[in-house]
Amino acid sequence: MDIKEPQRTTRRWAWELSALAVSLLGACLRCLPWRFVFSDSGVILPGVDPYYHLWRASRLLEQLPSIPTFDPYLSYPAAASIPWPPGFDLLLALPSLVAGQEQISLVWAALLMPLLGGLSVYLTYRLGSQVFDRPTGLVAAVLMACMHGAISFSFLGRADHHGLVAPVSLLLFSAFLASLDADSIRRTWLWGVVCGLLAAASVGSWIVTPPLYFIPIPAVLLWSSLRGHGAAIRQATFAVLIPAASLVVLVVAATGDLQGNPWSLFGNSWFVVLPYGLSLIVCGLGVWRPMTALGLAVAITLVGMCLPADGLLGQAFRVALGDEKVFSLIGESESLFLYTGWFTLRRPASLYSYLILLMPFILVIMTWRAHRQSRIEPVTGLMWAVVFGWLSFTLLSIQQRFGEFAAPALALVFGWSMVAGLRFFWKRLSDGPARSKGLMVVLVLALLAALSPLATSLLELAPVDPVSYQRSLLKFGEELSRNTPEPCEVEGRPDYGVVSGWKDSNPLLWSARRPVATTVFTTPEGLAGNRAVFRILLSEDEEASYRSMSSSKLSYIIVSPIEDDINSMADIAGLNTAFVRVEDRLISGRRMRIVKPLSPFHRCVHTRALLFDGSRSTVDGVPVSALRRFRLHLESREHIEYFGSAISQFKAFEIVKGALLVGRALPGQQVRLRLGIETNIGRRFTYETETRTEGDGEFRLRIPYSTGPTSRPCRSIGLVRLKIGDRVRKLAVGEEAVIKGLSIPVF
Repeated sequence: MDIKEPQRTTRRWAWELSALAVSLLGACLRCLPWRFVFSDSGVILPGVDPYYHLWRASRLLEQLPSIPTFDPYLSYPAAASIPWPPGFDLLLALPSLVAGQEQISLVWAALLMPLLGGLSVYLTYRLGSQVFDRPTGLVAAVLMACMHGAISFSFLGRADHHGLVAPVSLLLFSAFLASLDADSIRRTWLWGVVCGLLAAASVGSWIVTPPLYFIPIPAVLLWSSLRGHGAAIRQATFAVLIPAASLVVLVVAATGDLQGNPWSLFGNSWFVVLPYGLSLIVCGLGVWRPMTALGLAVAITLVGMCLPADGLLGQAFRVALGDEKVFSLIGESESLFLYTGWFTLRRPASLYSYLILLMPFILVIMTWRAHRQSRIEPVTGLMWAVVFGWLSFTLLSIQQRFGEFAAPALALVFGWSMVAGLRFFWKRLSDGPARSKGLMVVLVLALLAALSPLATSLLELAPVDPVSYQRSLLKFGEELSRNTPEPCEVEGRPDYGVVSGWKDSNPLLWSARRPVATTVFTTPEGLAGNRAVFRILLSEDEEASYRSMSSSKLSYIIVSPIEDDINSMADIAGLNTAFVRVEDRLISGRRMRIVKPLSPFHRCVHTRALLFDGSRSTVDGVPVSALRRFRLHLESREHIEYFGSAISQFKAFEIVKGALLVGRALPGQQVRLRLGIETNIGRRFTYETETRTEGDGEFRLRIPYSTGPTSRPCRSIGLVRLKIGDRVRKLAVGEEAVIKGLSIPVF
């Protein structure tokens, strides 16, 4: 058995073909639930962010050559800055631009990510071959093809600019290493232009990545120059950096807001400072004392992985033991996999966590290996590992977006450790007796057996529908679009908006084409808009919610299950109130997550709308008052089980002033109102509300529904039934009275 790198002869093509086959496998694994993404319902993309990319790509088609950096349909009414440059959105729009079409191709949007994922797998092989050797590159490519953390960023339909980070990063580092091997200044300049183009493509898609690229380039080239590689290397420094930096500046200038601040795209990238600073220190030290820099890099990584209470190693332990079902530091994969079982390799997440648990040992081994070598290659590998790999793991604890760097870095580092370990044992056992060789075979088979459940776990993706929620939400958004007025734009701003949960906002924006008041993006405007909306949804004071929506020209409120996020929403809203209590219980040998609603949950506007249709109800003997400013406008045909009740998954309520019924009776007498409602799906319920007369015998009762024919999807059945003491009155309520808040005397 010999797994050393083969000579550059005919065997080279065998390695290349193997890498291409693994890349094709990686692309296919990312397409396993294709029958759900491509179905009779059309092309449905999983996740939230892809729908804003589709929205922006469609807007770019309409507005090119202008590239706006502010979206009036986001975080309505204040609007919000778009949190990334337009590069990826232009890539989504490219086929439509070439074909002269006005619609974005959803098929292209869905297939783009597996194509980028397959490319990343092959580029991992190429970079592994450059930094280490071909066997290491191939093993790393296999891991990159099937690790769930890598798949999550290039899953079928997950059209997101983060999917570009891995292939562009891998390409750039390969081009940089090729510039070191160039045999002429002309070829060095050529690779410098390539580096610049790749960096420009990166800054045009996500502003955070270029600083991570340019840190190691001058450090490595300067170190090479000081170690006697001469003027050619010094010239190569300028050959690489000048075109690269120039192209980056041009892209930033072209995509920024030139009428305001051309560097505005950097506004939300505060976390660039930390990796930039740490990498600069380590790589700068590596110019003169590479082994000291290597030790510092290892120390920073180990501290970053071990110290945070919710850090990478802590989560890896909990996932590996089965105490948690979600690896939140790689959150993009949460909806793509089923996590079942205890300490088992049946879950991709558990294998990924085991690799992370081995990282401290792998770092120590790599340090020892670099200490034994003195050529330029280990130092080049050091600069790459610091910037591209180890700091990514350290920073995952504070910014999970560095997972795009961590996936290929982990594949390469662990691939090297596997190959190096096998070589070590083979060398020790090859000169021994036959039984030692048999022990080596057993060792290899044990390793394969440990990795084999990963393939069966990935096959669980095939029957799992990752787009069921999006399918229902998009269908509801399309129906909402047909049953609400088209927004009129005044000076580029729409005249009304829609309130929804933050995870529903992007799909609703894409499917309904209506301005949304919430966003999943952490821009300052977005955070302020979310805070205001969460106060509306979670308030127990209906009048306060109504006044807030009226002043902001928010005409509709979309409600859907939010029990998983409601406590976080309350914190963001500054309510300092727990709405649900989450408990983990061991039931029949399985750890189950139990959500228990608390009293504020039932009294907030959101629950009164979603669970009780805005009608009066009673929970555990405690009355819940009816909504008098919100009327049911539309509900989805899809139903879910929600705290013991079967309800529509999505409901839309329209805010109205409400007709005010005014009359007299005996002081302190109870007045009850009932009105039958038939929804757009044919479901019937009774809207109920009540009050008591004042000391002078007067009562005032507000109702959000009108009687008689209407063009609204939900309609009333019969007349309003008003019970005053023992008397029963029936009366009609006009739509004008409901819209304008007119008073209707009750005699």
